[in-house]
Amino acid sequence: MKGFKLDGHLSNSFMKCSTLLLVLALAALGGRHALAQSPQSLRGLANYTFEPGYKFVANQYKTDANTVAEVIPQPAEGTEIYTFRNGTFVTNTFGSGVWKNPNQRLVLGEGVIVLNPTTRRFAGSVNGEIPQGNLSNRLPVVGRVFSVS
Repeated sequence: MKGFKLDGHLSNSFMKCSTLLLVLALAALGGRHALAQSPQSLRGLANYTFEPGYKFVANQYKTDANTVAEVIPQPAEGTEIYTFRNGTFVTNTFGSGVWKNPNQRLVLGEGVIVLNPTTRRFAGSVNGEIPQGNLSNRLPVVGRVFSVS
């Protein structure tokens, strides 16, 4: 079999085409491999301090159920949270070591107002999954407060 010689222009085009095909093949294999991998969730920890008075905060992590008992588990006695639902504030109070409504959901990204009625600050922490990907919160015409951090 006789070999052949490509001229400079044809040789350059051939190399570009070969490189493009190689890149496409690797991308296809890599893409299939990436789809086969399970996504890794990132976890985060947020420490917070509530001074006496009002503070505006938002739930930034996904917890198991995103309830007030998970997000603010041990506030000061008498602490109140206010969520804005359907044009009015809904109050939840912490007393005798429990929330009045411990299953109240704090939607991811939802803003709440926290009242620490004592003269001392209290601290705590919450951990959960850090949201990833294309994130958005639909903003209703009226009825909710959201964080945009």
